[in-house]
Amino acid sequence: MEYLKFNVDNECWYFELDEDRYATKQIVIDDKGYHLSCLEDCLAEGVVDPDGFDGEGIFKWISSDEFYDEWNHYINEYAEAWNATKTRHTVGSNCSGKIKAFYPQGSLVEGADYIGICPNEQGSLHEVKNYRIIGYDESNLWLILRAV
Repeated sequence: MEYLKFNVDNECWYFELDEDRYATKQIVIDDKGYHLSCLEDCLAEGVVDPDGFDGEGIFKWISSDEFYDEWNHYINEYAEAWNATKTRHTVGSNCSGKIKAFYPQGSLVEGADYIGICPNEQGSLHEVKNYRIIGYDESNLWLILRAV
């Protein structure tokens, strides 16, 4: 993984990039607050290429520690709610949800009171499907799902 920070105007963006430079996690800090890609659909689309960027703003490569210091600072606010979600949605139980977005990790699924990821999901945006909970992604606060 590679980690990148981008500053432009009153915004600061942090990226975790895979080996192909697709964002797998992202934080956006702006005048309205902060936005986490695990909770909102704010993940960069396509390859993040600071070398080919010709707009305003400054890119800076950062360490994984710097990225995760920021990530954990914001994600920790949701720890209590995440624990409650895991209590309501136990591994092996079923749920239904709507495909909200497609991320490198799989289809992002939004349920009535949870967000999940379904790796290798085939489906259409906004399609409602049934899933089985097969695990938890603690870093993203996602249920890990399999379509049933």
